[in-house]
Amino acid sequence: MTVLMGPRGEAKIACIVFHNRSFNPLDEESVSAEFQGSRATLSWPATRSAGDLPIKEGGFVFDAVNGHWYRIQKVVSYDNTVTPRVAVLDLDTTVTVSSTLASGAAIVLPNIVKIFHLDME
Repeated sequence: MTVLMGPRGEAKIACIVFHNRSFNPLDEESVSAEFQGSRATLSWPATRSAGDLPIKEGGFVFDAVNGHWYRIQKVVSYDNTVTPRVAVLDLDTTVTVSSTLASGAAIVLPNIVKIFHLDME
């Protein structure tokens, strides 16, 4: 679960359901990210310990700075031949808080079945 405080002090809870989740900490290593509009641009070193990111349409990306989950609508580009590696993703919703490459971070986790939003007012 991830929990944020909403604008009126209410709890904004996301319950993430996994299938066969890995508990290897390297699989949850964050990468550089830029979130703007309904798009995310991720970059990571070719030498990343866990390898290339498990990015796929329908998967999820977590904004590790602002605590928001986004569903990947479309993989616009994914280049795992350059250094650093780069992926551009179209997201299902407009980004809540924009960030820049200097300060943004994302985590891409495979095997997420569903995310339930349990906002408490």
